[in-house]
Amino acid sequence: MPRESWVDAKVSPSGPSIVEGVGAPSSLPGRLLPHASHALKQHLHAINLYAGVLEARVGGPSVGAIVSGIRRSSEALAQTLDAIVDLCQIESGTLAVDKHPVAGRRIIESLKSTAPGAPLRLVDSGRMISADARLFGRVLGLLLGVVVDRSPQVVAGFRGAVPRFEIWFTGTSPSASDLEAARLAGDDAGRALPDLRLIIAARIAASVGIGLSLHARSAATSRLVVEIAEG
Repeated sequence: MPRESWVDAKVSPSGPSIVEGVGAPSSLPGRLLPHASHALKQHLHAINLYAGVLEARVGGPSVGAIVSGIRRSSEALAQTLDAIVDLCQIESGTLAVDKHPVAGRRIIESLKSTAPGAPLRLVDSGRMISADARLFGRVLGLLLGVVVDRSPQVVAGFRGAVPRFEIWFTGTSPSASDLEAARLAGDDAGRALPDLRLIIAARIAASVGIGLSLHARSAATSRLVVEIAEG
């Protein structure tokens, strides 16, 4: 894909902690958050079961498309709930980064459920990387969810000699300004907030040493780069 005329935006730690006002991990709100996430995911599981029954009893292409949309939305919400809990635990100091060598193939496999039925192709380079596999996968899953909701064609995978993951997609949304708005979320009351998943991904990335940059060529293609800090 062409590389000229890139517009860059980078993410760095900024903004108030998302756990301000939530309380320490030992406080009632801090203990309720994981419990609330689990309870809400049980409801999502029930919705998916009902969708499966609907598909089995009624059938047809139109119903299949509706069920696919329900499942994608449920998966996106479940991932967002998990990511909110992770972010709160990171910023409260109860979740430490655990970096160790991991096969890129393992991370690719974990991403296959990110957007079932979406126009997404994942490419495995067969390389090893040093990362917290769960948190790195969490950031990638959130970013892919945002992209596939807006682009008709997405290709993603590990590329280059440095430990980085690239997401290529048609169009220019999300944009560099969306990524910057995610980084500044909470700092500028007058700025419109982007997709919540983008905000959470940016904050987790900044907290655990993952660099994000987005490059776009007008009306053509865009590239979202996710880099792991060495060491």
